[in-house]
Amino acid sequence: MSADQLVGKVIAHVDLDAFYAQCEVIQDPERLKDHPVGVVQYNPYGDLKTLAPTEDRLMNDSNGSLIAVNYAARAAGVKRNHRGNEARALCPDLRLVQVPTKHGKADLTIYRNAGKQVLKILGEGNAVKVERASIDECYLDLTEEANKRLAASGGMPSLPVRSYQVHLYSTTGEDVADTESWWSREAQEWGPGEQLIAAGAAIVAELRERVETMLGYTCSAGIAPTRLLAKLCSGLHKPSQQTVVPASSVPALLSPLPLNKLRGLGGQFGRQVATDLNLQTVGQLAAVPMNKLEQTFGEKDGRWLFSLARGIDDAEVEERRLAKSTSCGKTFRGKYALTEIDSVHTWLLELAAELEERLLEDKEDNKRIPQLLTVSVGAGNDSWGSGNHFSRSCSIRRVESAAMAEDAAGLVKRWANEQPLGWRITDLFLGASSFVDVQTTAITQFFKPAATCSGGRTPVSKAAGVKAEGPSVAEEEEEKEVQERSVLLSEKEGAGAGSSMSLVKRIAPSVNHPPAAAAGEDGRGGGESLEKERSDVEYIDESVFEELPVEIQRELRAAMKFEEMQARATVGQQQHQQKANVGGKSTTSSKMNKRQTDASQQTLKDLFHGKRPKK
Repeated sequence: MSADQLVGKVIAHVDLDAFYAQCEVIQDPERLKDHPVGVVQYNPYGDLKTLAPTEDRLMNDSNGSLIAVNYAARAAGVKRNHRGNEARALCPDLRLVQVPTKHGKADLTIYRNAGKQVLKILGEGNAVKVERASIDECYLDLTEEANKRLAASGGMPSLPVRSYQVHLYSTTGEDVADTESWWSREAQEWGPGEQLIAAGAAIVAELRERVETMLGYTCSAGIAPTRLLAKLCSGLHKPSQQTVVPASSVPALLSPLPLNKLRGLGGQFGRQVATDLNLQTVGQLAAVPMNKLEQTFGEKDGRWLFSLARGIDDAEVEERRLAKSTSCGKTFRGKYALTEIDSVHTWLLELAAELEERLLEDKEDNKRIPQLLTVSVGAGNDSWGSGNHFSRSCSIRRVESAAMAEDAAGLVKRWANEQPLGWRITDLFLGASSFVDVQTTAITQFFKPAATCSGGRTPVSKAAGVKAEGPSVAEEEEEKEVQERSVLLSEKEGAGAGSSMSLVKRIAPSVNHPPAAAAGEDGRGGGESLEKERSDVEYIDESVFEELPVEIQRELRAAMKFEEMQARATVGQQQHQQKANVGGKSTTSSKMNKRQTDASQQTLKDLFHGKRPKK
């Protein structure tokens, strides 16, 4: 996309306001309407029982962690992640509703179904392209519909309904005081692309009104020439409002923003850009000539940074109202971490039972079934805690909980056998993807070999021609948002769209892995090779890698480079110790070598994270 194309499109980002809390108010209006409301996590340490959405879930005495808070509660100072007692001290009238539970974890069904209803309304009876981004947000490409309306009205956009809810971002960075007068200008007074943006804003206002009238949900929106800009401005005025950013106002919006507010610059690459160029804001980045950016970061990344600083984003809105994957998971903290394969299998049965229910419902509604099963694990060992992530995939034998749990457990067991220092699982996720049409599957299934997951895993790249496509970023974010975390994994908080490295961790299930190394006789895995020491993030099928967003590719490359350096240091340590043992060197010498190697690895970590090594 060139700078000229900033005036050729109109994109919207629509975000439902305090969505979980809104769902609960609509579920129980008599007790919750017009009150401050919080959705509270269940007690993960107690005797968890299934609590259906239709059961009484009002628990005002709960001291659980809040995962959603409506705007009335926010006005009193209540925030997400507050404990119940802390929240009630700030807002005595606060009504707390526990999230539904099933299969030993949070049940998102009511929120998921409500999100589907909203998407359906947004895309009905118009030429708007709708892309589901998560459980409570989506992108709209309004270009075609806006052009149709402009053609029908002689090129002049209509004033949006509820124009008092529409905010116009000006070239000075301030809201235009009189929005209606901006819409009422003569034809010659409009700037390039402004009529298209204005027409798109009127469409969004209508859609927001329709959602509220038909379903009762309010939402906020950002309307701009690109996805990037629409996302940035959708949260400027909430709740139940929208913000319009024409091309002429883009510099005013972007210039004061810290670099890490832009998608793709929230992680290591963003820190590298800030350090190498000695700058902190998007405006400062925009002042750097393209040739300097290309010299510093290479032609591809340099051009991407040059465009990004100007709000130019070539990411298209894809017509997609169905999730690319379906996943569920659970987190196990502290003493509840899983350390035995039997307990892992028990929880995989619970996750697979939920997955089966959702997949069968999806098959009924959308006439499709998945072909790829992915198990994702966050794990650690006794010496360094949690933080290591891996994922394995295989083709699905059948959509049945026992079979999926068995296959997933087999994949985890192979990984566990490769851990020489032991293991403890703190995060366990199970997902299904690579959906195909039911009719197509019925024909092609006859030509597929039987999957072998639990015994000898079929490599994803060879499994019946299935492309490795694990849980999507949006789907994993949706699932993790209400599980046993006190801090939500939401892109709405922190560095804009979130850290790129956090996205790398969440994209990990979508990469292709080679077959696991054969276990040694002691059950701990094979030889002490360099490959064995590398993070699973390195095992990426090139065809899949090329389809990832460029910012993810950058972070993956950086992560792989660091992992390789760290792995070589580890292997060097092992080889040195082996030679020392053969030569009869003392234990003291061996310990000294280990300390030196540990210090070298810490230096590598410091360099990777932009720190100066200690002298």
